Amino acid sequence: MNANPSMTPATFHSNSEIPAETRKGLAYSRAAGVAVGLFLIALVPFNAARWGGHQPPAALLNAEAIYFLVYGVLLILPWRKITGKMLWRTLFTLLAVLSAGFAFLMVIDLMFQNLYASEAGLKPAPPACQSLMIFTALIQAPTVLFLRHPHALR
Repeated sequence: MNANPSMTPATFHSNSEIPAETRKGLAYSRAAGVAVGLFLIALVPFNAARWGGHQPPAALLNAEAIYFLVYGVLLILPWRKITGKMLWRTLFTLLAVLSAGFAFLMVIDLMFQNLYASEAGLKPAPPACQSLMIFTALIQAPTVLFLRHPHALR
């Protein structure tokens, strides 16, 4: 038995029991996820233009467009309002899988962009935008989970 109660792990049963700094961090993370989701949805019609005159494989362009649209919609879902347990689990699993897949898709995207830049004798651009989107994407599943199950933060 632990004699010092301050050494026991914290257990949170509701969002109101989560420290204010943690709640603020989760809110910022979700806001970043919504922003990336909106950006991806808005990017779909302009996806081919961002390749700078090069024509990547049509399969890659089509896959990116569909992926950006579906993943963008998942990112902007109002996760706190989803009450059905089975629906939430299904959508959460889809979010987690598509978040990991998004990171791989962005790496493939960067490989093609670097290939085209090197063929043109140009130095590849730093992947700042893709890196930020990958980081934001990978943090969404834990954020959504912790908002749903604050006791998991212990």
